[in-house]
Amino acid sequence: MSEPDLCYWESELPCLAIRDMKLGIWKGFVAIDDSHPFHGKTVEELFKLPGILHVFHAVYGGLCGVGHLLVPKYKEFAKNHWWIGIETSHGEDLMPLLKLDTSDPNMAKMTSNQTYKDLRFIRREINKLARVVSNYKCQ
Repeated sequence: MSEPDLCYWESELPCLAIRDMKLGIWKGFVAIDDSHPFHGKTVEELFKLPGILHVFHAVYGGLCGVGHLLVPKYKEFAKNHWWIGIETSHGEDLMPLLKLDTSDPNMAKMTSNQTYKDLRFIRREINKLARVVSNYKCQ
């Protein structure tokens, strides 16, 4: 409850962390402009580029999405950037706002090992993503 729901900063590239209000998880994004080889490409197209697996595996959970920020409340950050994102909604991740039947013993067992990935965590991963994306060169 002490974390903000949005955090913008710049490292090698513009970075943005947004809390998903349906699940309570963090999503993180790195912005690139049209001079970058990833600009305008779908995730499927990215996977055809040489050396992309290094980028994909450099961050927690791998890349989960690309595109423009279309949500009006983020328009001050959107500009004309193409955003590359990750999220913290994987098997071992606690999703605080997800409604689960904890009376089910199987569900309780499954969720007992989950951990919450906080803002500090997503910032560290987004900084890693910014570093590898900014250093990427098509071979």
